[in-house]
Amino acid sequence: MRKGLVATLILIIALAIQMIAPIQASKISFNYKKPLGRFSRFLEVEFIGDGVRESFMGEDVIDLKALPPGTYYIIARWMGVEVGRWVISLDRGDLALNLDLAMTDLSLRVVDLKGRVLQNFMVEIDPNIYGELRSVGGMITIRAVPTTINYVLKVSWRSPTYGTISSTEVSILPSEVSGLGEVALPVGDIRIRVVDLVGRPISGATVSLAGVEVKTDVSGEVVYSQVPLEVNGSPISYELRVSRDGEVIYSGVIEVSRAKTSLVIMAELYDLKIRVEGAMDQPLPYARITLKRGGVELGTYNADEGGYLIIPDLPLSDYTAEAEWKGFKGSTTITKDDLRVGRVAIIKLPPYTEILGIPLTLSSLVMLVLGIIVGIVLMVIGLMEYMMWRGRRLGIYPPKK
Repeated sequence: MRKGLVATLILIIALAIQMIAPIQASKISFNYKKPLGRFSRFLEVEFIGDGVRESFMGEDVIDLKALPPGTYYIIARWMGVEVGRWVISLDRGDLALNLDLAMTDLSLRVVDLKGRVLQNFMVEIDPNIYGELRSVGGMITIRAVPTTINYVLKVSWRSPTYGTISSTEVSILPSEVSGLGEVALPVGDIRIRVVDLVGRPISGATVSLAGVEVKTDVSGEVVYSQVPLEVNGSPISYELRVSRDGEVIYSGVIEVSRAKTSLVIMAELYDLKIRVEGAMDQPLPYARITLKRGGVELGTYNADEGGYLIIPDLPLSDYTAEAEWKGFKGSTTITKDDLRVGRVAIIKLPPYTEILGIPLTLSSLVMLVLGIIVGIVLMVIGLMEYMMWRGRRLGIYPPKK
């Protein structure tokens, strides 16, 4: 009986000793699927248990010795943000734990609205809780980012071509970003179509956007590539000028945005109407017309069979039109007011009529008629003289005394 009681007491004492005996060692490592490395300096770990409370700063591996068995709590904070909380049970023997922090790395590509990579951009992150920020080429890399924080990225890019800045703000929750993400800046292509006052396309015009000049194609269009469209959600304004033949036909300010990348510009161009007439207001068909501005020849044209010509899409200016028809020449001046109101410019030439394809002025026609009359008179006189002469020879008329 006594032997059994003693054995029981010995067993109880052994179990008690076993329960209170400290473990040999405990080693706990912290990472975020990769070693923290130099970022461990921002890590703070609290180890809390029965009567135990220890703190560790700047260590991603902690060693705990002589801890009694029991339940313990581990809280990890990085830059003051909680990135892990665990409950562990310690028993006898050595313990080694590898705990993953709620942190990650982010990789974001900066592109325009067509997915083209932009380089040399600027980026800001709020809040400023991360290990490292790099922007190389068209990539943003953010290392050691807590996944529990909602970040706001402010990305801006200055166009080296147009000198304007495009910017946007993006809200990112790292836990929802997988793989390579994208930040699309409001940068895109602008299509400008230049037409005249009646909607006809103007080709060969020089369009200047923020000082960058491009000529319109046959459809009157130009395309400007990778133009900043918005800054902080607001449209961007640009100075636009359109010129043709050295004359400005449009000047103003345009506004572009994500929703407004295609514009139609109505240029101040006019049609010049010319009619070539003779002295009797009759049309002179197929007259040759030369148009000049400031003494400089702009082109040579042919009137139609009615002596009519339309020269379209001329800048508002003063012009001189010179006409030539079968050796006859004349000219007229067209003013800006003539163009505005669409007044027909009349070029008067001397021809009064045309006989057998030969143009005649009024004076030449009168002289021709007089010449014909004189000729007829002379012919009549000559015929009468001949008849009288013939009659005398035949004895019909008495001879001259």
